[in-house]
Amino acid sequence: MPATASNTPLVIRPRADLLTQHPQLGHASANLALKYAFHYVVTDDELQTIGQGLWAALLAADPELEAAFDRARQQAGAAVLPLVIDSDQAAIQRLPWETLYHPTHGFLGKSPAFTLLRQVAAAPTESPILQSGPLRVLLFTSLPDDLDAETGRLSVEEQQAQALESLTPLIAAGLVHLEMPDDGRFATLRQLLQSFQPHLLFLFGHGKFYNQPHMEEEPYAIFQFEDDDGGSDLVREEEIANAFYGSTVTGVVLSACESGKGSSAALTHGLAWRLSQMGIPTSLACGNLFWNGRGFYSTAHCVKPSPIRNRWMWLCSARGKRLPHRSKRHRAPG
Repeated sequence: MPATASNTPLVIRPRADLLTQHPQLGHASANLALKYAFHYVVTDDELQTIGQGLWAALLAADPELEAAFDRARQQAGAAVLPLVIDSDQAAIQRLPWETLYHPTHGFLGKSPAFTLLRQVAAAPTESPILQSGPLRVLLFTSLPDDLDAETGRLSVEEQQAQALESLTPLIAAGLVHLEMPDDGRFATLRQLLQSFQPHLLFLFGHGKFYNQPHMEEEPYAIFQFEDDDGGSDLVREEEIANAFYGSTVTGVVLSACESGKGSSAALTHGLAWRLSQMGIPTSLACGNLFWNGRGFYSTAHCVKPSPIRNRWMWLCSARGKRLPHRSKRHRAPG
């Protein structure tokens, strides 16, 4: 049974100059992402140090936060208190807020007394129309032939397997209708977004984030789809975002590994940020996924630029009737 959450979240708004005043937070965040990317062991003590630094920076900017936090926790009673990091600064959203550490409650992201999510203040917040039937899930994986066979393909295939394993009990219960095409072309993704009309998209693959492409260009991300011959087809984030117009997608779970030597955090944050800004209510960029019976979690830190209301609750409620499961693997024509 899902936990009861308070209807009154505590919204935390970091100052826009947070990283200017506390540049060590950005350095610690980047180092943490690299450790995860290269599979170094990260201890709880390291995470606690980062989380304590984040909490101290918030208190330095807003001395009243501690009192507001205590009031909100008391008013929530036995209910789970949602904590919302509200910022329209991409760099601030990229900080590992999941490590946020309170002197009394410890890691807030792990405590059963709290939930932790991010909110983009400027993001559209129109609610989707509720539908009956199972949750329509599109699990889309791109594995071009020119990926490294031992590292690139393996990491993506592991992610796909974990997600599929997590969804299997829900499929068996008639709560999820899964489409999993054996076709990683961008044209296929566009077609299925319109024909299948999924509620939830898992997008697995590789890509690259260009932080300083040219003097006149803003930073951007690309994703490696498959071309007609099985090689890589590089598609920029704005073209990917445009494919979602007219679809019923309410949540995107993005796990995209950075091609080359580097952390995938900037890549996934860049794509998730773009999707959030164009109106996808929940965009979740993360590392390794697993399901613990209550929801999807990440073994690395996640970013979730989303409105304050938990759209995942809507996604899981769109099951007024159970329909027979059918899973397709196909290539789109053309």
